[in-house]
Amino acid sequence: MPRGTPREDIAWGVVDSIAQKVKAQAGKLRLGSGPLCLTGGLCGFPFVLERLERAFGREVRTDPRARFAG
Repeated sequence: MPRGTPREDIAWGVVDSIAQKVKAQAGKLRLGSGPLCLTGGLCGFPFVLERLERAFGREVRTDPRARFAG
């Protein structure tokens, strides 16, 4: 990224990259067509859910307690 890039843009780039890598790995599984569920430490961050929904093209659900699973 060019020098002087806002931190927010860098953070979005990192999260978007993670979402794309998750999608690539999940492509090896049979996920069906319904909503996806996210567990683990990142499920409490709305922007992670947003980027995953964008990457997969469908709803990603979570629960406040889901961060303790995974």
